[in-house]
Amino acid sequence: MANMRKSSTDWTPRGGFHWIFSTVRTLTLLRLSTRLNLTGRFIGSDFKDAADHYLRRMLQKGVPSTFNNVKALYTDKAKRDTIEELVESYSAEKQTNGNASEAASDGNHKDHFTEAVLYFLAQHYNYKLSRNLKKAVQLTDRLIEMSPKTYDYVMTKARIAKHNGNTAGAARLMNEARELDLKDRYINTKCAKYQLRDDQNRSALETMSKFTRNETVGGTLGDLVDMQCMWYLTEDGAAYARQQQYGLALKRYHAIHDIFETWQEDQFDFHNFSFRKGQIRAYMAMLRWEDGLREHPYYVRAAVAAARIYVTLHDRPDVARDGYIPGLARMSDADAKRAQKNLRKERERADKEDAERIDADKKAAAKKANASADEGAKKLDTDLRGRALVETKDPLGQAMRFLQPLMDLGVGVLEAQHVGFDVYTRRGKLLSFPRFIMLVLDRRPQTDIPRFRETLSGAQVPRRRLLPLQRRPHHTPSSHAFPVDM
Repeated sequence: MANMRKSSTDWTPRGGFHWIFSTVRTLTLLRLSTRLNLTGRFIGSDFKDAADHYLRRMLQKGVPSTFNNVKALYTDKAKRDTIEELVESYSAEKQTNGNASEAASDGNHKDHFTEAVLYFLAQHYNYKLSRNLKKAVQLTDRLIEMSPKTYDYVMTKARIAKHNGNTAGAARLMNEARELDLKDRYINTKCAKYQLRDDQNRSALETMSKFTRNETVGGTLGDLVDMQCMWYLTEDGAAYARQQQYGLALKRYHAIHDIFETWQEDQFDFHNFSFRKGQIRAYMAMLRWEDGLREHPYYVRAAVAAARIYVTLHDRPDVARDGYIPGLARMSDADAKRAQKNLRKERERADKEDAERIDADKKAAAKKANASADEGAKKLDTDLRGRALVETKDPLGQAMRFLQPLMDLGVGVLEAQHVGFDVYTRRGKLLSFPRFIMLVLDRRPQTDIPRFRETLSGAQVPRRRLLPLQRRPHHTPSSHAFPVDM
């Protein structure tokens, strides 16, 4: 009976899955070893032979990630040139996926090898270390002509347009790629990001609404804030800052600041829990994570951008005035009247949208209150445009609210030190200057010292606090300070 039980366990699905897992793991390790050998073991002709074997095998299979697997080698110019020479030679060959006359599943002859080679070259010439955007555009056009419904090729063309500086064209192409697969969340997210880079805030929010709970309080944006989608808040704030809509930009940056404040407050609940449950290793990892919490790239970017906006509000109070139009003084009378008319229309439309949004939020909050008291207790936001944030009486104090956690980290975040220098200069706190100067001398003295000198030359600091620097006389040690016979 025991032998029968032992033999039966050898043929269970669990044993079969274990064999499959072991096989996949072995193949993965073999592929990884090949890539590692390409990176460090082979040089010269040996590298060319190994790279030729690897690239042919991967491209004949039509593996889309082949370029991503080998682009780490591009830091070596000789290897980069070798790979380019090999793949360029493949493009002249008439091969397909294993056989020149192999038919695809739909009955049509499809040249997988040629497509894979062209796709590799398109990514190769779009990469920063081997960039030739003219060739990359020609290759992607051929790929789209060969396979119009493959969204990877359209996405590559959008990236090429982005590197060309054509943000509008990149957003349009990425939206075309999104429409080829409406159920793909990754392409949807990429499309929204490209739209934000082109300052299309409304279109980006509409794109994000395809995968959000729009019936929540705050609509699509409210759901993104609840889900702590910081990449969107950061890009949205940067887009509004470029358009000089500082109120909306500050709303996004304050939302990011509140998210990190929530993370920091939630840490206190973990101390007693860790000691009670004996999770010492997780507790030590949490303490290390807590020390560098404000060094997170999203917080750094939001804090520095928000502080710069507040510095601008301090230097130019007219920006915070309701009805401010950038460049109004340089416009003609007709253009100024037209701009003011457009501003009034935009303000009326915005007020109407805000009223509709607030009414929808009240209804959603009331509906949630019937089901859950916690959801109903959520505070409604009545300042959707951030006008109260722009009209602050102490912009420099608000800037320090963002910068202080970064400046406490020391030299870790140099950009925060730059903005902090600007803030302290305007506040007249001259005793902090040596700290900034010493930090910069250790990092980038050639580029940053002239910038600090320019800031100080244009700063209006209180003269009554400036004291003349007097050089102390040099005192030699007295004879009795160190006994001779010691």
